[in-house]
Amino acid sequence: MRKFPGYILYNILLVLCFPLFAFISSRRHCRRGGQRNDILRRFGFNLHPNIPSDCIWIQALSVGEVSLAHVLIDLLREELLLPVFLTTTTITGFRTAQRLLPEIPITYFPFDLPFIWPSFLRRCKPRLFISLETEFWPNLLFALTRRNIPAVLLNGRFSPNSYRRFRKVGFITAPVLTQLQEVGMRSRREADWIINLGVSPERVTITGNIKYDVVFRQAKGINSEEARREFHLTGRSIVFGSIHPEEEEMAVAVSRKLLSEFPGLRIIFAPRHLERSNLEVIFQKEGLKYQKFSSLRPPFTENFLILNIMGQLNQAYAASRAAFVGGSLTVFGDGGHNLVEPAAFAKPAAFGPHAWNFQEEAEILQKSGGGELVLDANGLYAFFLRCLTEPDWAKESGEKAYQAISRETGAAKRSMQIIRKALSSN
Repeated sequence: MRKFPGYILYNILLVLCFPLFAFISSRRHCRRGGQRNDILRRFGFNLHPNIPSDCIWIQALSVGEVSLAHVLIDLLREELLLPVFLTTTTITGFRTAQRLLPEIPITYFPFDLPFIWPSFLRRCKPRLFISLETEFWPNLLFALTRRNIPAVLLNGRFSPNSYRRFRKVGFITAPVLTQLQEVGMRSRREADWIINLGVSPERVTITGNIKYDVVFRQAKGINSEEARREFHLTGRSIVFGSIHPEEEEMAVAVSRKLLSEFPGLRIIFAPRHLERSNLEVIFQKEGLKYQKFSSLRPPFTENFLILNIMGQLNQAYAASRAAFVGGSLTVFGDGGHNLVEPAAFAKPAAFGPHAWNFQEEAEILQKSGGGELVLDANGLYAFFLRCLTEPDWAKESGEKAYQAISRETGAAKRSMQIIRKALSSN
C-alpha cells in the first residue's frame, strides 16, 4: 500500500511524542487504580486468552461507548449468533465492560503504533472491526485494509470544534476515513460533515443516536418509587447531573437560593469527575452539611447529597422532580452530557449553551417543551423554581420530553443493517 505524506507525517509525530504520552498515560492509569500489567496490554501483549477467531471486534473508548456496545452485542448475539471481542481505552470503560459483559473477552485497546497491529490482528483474526463515535486510528485502519478486514464506524458524531480540527488536517484524515467500508452517523449534519472530510456518500447512512436506545433500555429497569426509597427521599428533590468543577460553585449558589424558599428540598450533586470535584471543599467552606451516597443512611436529613458512586445517576434522575445536565454552562465541559437520560424518566431538564455534543437532543427537547436552555445561574434558578412551584407543569414538561425522545429510538436496529451489509460484502 502506497504511503501518503500525511500518513508518514502522522507516524513521525507519533514516534516523537509517544514516549512522553505513554509515560503520562501510564502514570494516570496507575493513579486511578489500574494495574501495571494493563500497560502491556496497550502494547498488544497479555491479551485475553479466550478471544474467538472470526469474531466481531468492537472498540469502545470509555463508559458511554461501552453502553452503546452492550446494546449492539446483545443484538449481534441474538440475530447473527456471532462471537464478539471488546476493547476499551479507559480504566472506567474497562471496569464497566467487565460488569456489564462478564462473558465477553475484554482487553485494553493498544496504542496506534504500526508495529503492534500485525501481530495483534494475527492473534485476534477479527471478521469485522466496529469503531464507535469518533475514533479513527490511521495505523489500525490501514492494517485492517491490508488484511481485507472491513472497518465500520457506528454512531459517528462530530462537534463543530472537532469537525473544524479534522478539516485542518484533511491531508491526514481524508485518506484514513476512506478506509471505512460503512459509516453510520447520528444526524444529517454529521453525515454531511464526514462526506466533506472524504467519505464516499454511498457509504454513509443516517441511523440516529444509539444512546436513545441505551437510555430507554436502562430506564426500563429502574422504578421511580424504588429509586426514591434507595435515596431515602420523602419530599421534593432535584439533581445537578454530570456537573464539572467550573459549575459547582454556581450550582451551590442556586441551591442555597432555592433552599431559602423550600427548606425541605433535597439536592443531589453528581460530579462528572469525582477526582476533580471541589464540592466537599465548597460545602465545608460555606458551613453546609452534606452526605455522600456511599455512606447514606436513613434518615436523610441534610439538604445536600454527593453522588460519589458510579452507575447511580439514572436512579437519581428517576427519584427527582427535575434536573440540570452539566458540562453545558462551561466551555470546559466536554460539550455537555447526555440530555436523554432525564427525559427517559419523564423529567424536565435544563442545560446550558455549551451542550454542542448534544445539539440535536437539545433542539428536540426545546421544540417539544420538555427541556429548557438556560444561559446562567439566574436562568437555572428560574427553571428549578418553576418546577418546584408548579408540579403539574413539571410533570407535563417531563411527559413531553419522554414522548419526543422515545420517537427517536431505533438506531441500534438500523446499525445492525449496516453490520449485515459489511459482513455480506466481505
